[in-house]
Amino acid sequence: MPTVLIADDDLDLLPILSEALTEEGWTVLSAASGVSALAVARSSPIDVILADVVMEDMSGPALEAAFKLDPALEGIPFIFMSAAMAELRELPSALVLRKPFGIEEAAAVLKNCLREHGGGSLSMADHHHSL
Repeated sequence: MPTVLIADDDLDLLPILSEALTEEGWTVLSAASGVSALAVARSSPIDVILADVVMEDMSGPALEAAFKLDPALEGIPFIFMSAAMAELRELPSALVLRKPFGIEEAAAVLKNCLREHGGGSLSMADHHHSL
């Protein structure tokens, strides 16, 4: 089962998204900050990261840069999520989920990302939930 690490400082969204992706068949790890996400990733194997663009301690792009500097983490693909259009425009080539999004959209983007990067097991049940 593929493992996704969700990094988001929105403490209302984090448990909802975690539970919904778990119901979709993902193993979900979560972190409420960029610094915490680095610690989780260094201690647990993960296949993909779903990171908020705007977090107080470390932005999603800064988190991705930190992963790229760590040989153990550099190949892990990132998907960004944000409701802020200005921040999304600064990530023209990144894979982005625009908030609000449905869980089926998130699950599809995660599956496609893993297919493109050759990671994880994609034999998950297709359930339809929304956030």
